[in-house]
Parts: sequence; C-alpha cells; structure tokens
Amino acid sequence: MKQPDVDDLGDNLDLMRERFRMAEQYIADAKLAYEHESNNSAVNRAYYALFKTISALQALEGLSFSSHGQAIYNGPKDLDQR
Repeated sequence: MKQPDVDDLGDNLDLMRERFRMAEQYIADAKLAYEHESNNSAVNRAYYALFKTISALQALEGLSFSSHGQAIYNGPKDLDQR
C-alpha cells in the first residue's frame, strides 16, 4: 500500500479529524434514537459511525472509496487481532 506524501499528510489529518467528528455525531444520534426506542434509526446511525470511523483511518493512509462496500472491504484487516 502506497504511503501518503509528506505534503499530503496535513490534508489527510484534517480529513481524518472531520470523519472522526462525524462518527462521534452519529454515535450521539444513535444513543438518542435508542433512548427513544427508535431501534432502526439507532442501528442506522451506529452503522454510519462505523463507516465514518473506517473512512477516517483510511484517510490517514491517503485512501478514499466511492462506496460503503469498498470502504468496509478495504478496511483494517487486523481489527480482530487488537
């Protein structure tokens, strides 16, 4: 996997931070939906939180995918080993 150029690292960090911020918002939304017994909405928001978290990690590596399936398929392979 190609590492990002040093010049691109700042942009990648900014993108990563923004995607983590979005993931945090989705988690807050999921909690609120769950508290109001809106389980489908809670699961939906939790899914998007996971997607944005994976996308944030990929942004740090200079990666971006156009579909959720691609992003998740190309996500961190070692999560089960942590």
